[in-house]
Amino acid sequence: MTAIKSLVTIMIPTYNQVQYIIQAIESVLSQDYCNIEVIVSDDSTNSETKELISLKYSDESRLKYFYNNPPLGRVANYRKSLYERAKGDYVLNLDADDWLIDHSYLSKAVNILDNNEDVVCVIGNQNTFNENLNEFIDNKRDKSINLKKINNGNELFLMYPDKQLSLNHLSNLYRRKNAKKIGFYRMDTRSSDRESIFRLILDRKVGYIEGIAGAWRFHGGNASIPEDKTERYDDLKFIDSVYSFALENLSLIHISEPTR
Repeated sequence: MTAIKSLVTIMIPTYNQVQYIIQAIESVLSQDYCNIEVIVSDDSTNSETKELISLKYSDESRLKYFYNNPPLGRVANYRKSLYERAKGDYVLNLDADDWLIDHSYLSKAVNILDNNEDVVCVIGNQNTFNENLNEFIDNKRDKSINLKKINNGNELFLMYPDKQLSLNHLSNLYRRKNAKKIGFYRMDTRSSDRESIFRLILDRKVGYIEGIAGAWRFHGGNASIPEDKTERYDDLKFIDSVYSFALENLSLIHISEPTR
């Protein structure tokens, strides 16, 4: 008797990104792991994305399209997809302007999660594609190298200031029930994903897959890039949020306040 494979939800939020979304969707549908559902949650101000998906994927049962009217906004769009639309055991959020490169990434990540109950998520590396230069560039933001297959989440959190790890959406497959339990996407900031993922990994194990999972596209209009210094400063408040969460759950994460 063949065991039922875990269902993976790929959430693809989009906002006027019709020129990119096919590449994002195809990078998911071409994965060698087939038990997936693709949720496209469209915040666009026009019908171009809706018309394109209707034309190209009308027979694709694994893809579910939702048009948000009125638009939800970036973080609320994440929340809507995760809390009300996703059905998968595991979830990966792929912004519509990014794409997966490793066609076996999901199968490798699922294998780790299925066989390690204490692993709450799996991460990989990402490349940066500069659309203006039409080439991949050195990714100074991503230095997830020399990690173990299974890592201590507390240690990853503590090393983050010195070593920019891949704790962003693109290459992070996480357990849906755990994410919902801690209130994923509770902060309406550009770093809502990192704030959520940091809280998720505290006192948990994190799987790691060596190699490049996907590509983050830089095109100048990225929603994840603060527009000014004040916004960048406000965005750093996610660190305080994670620290407060840790202090509120001392019995859970086995850390103590610094000695004064």
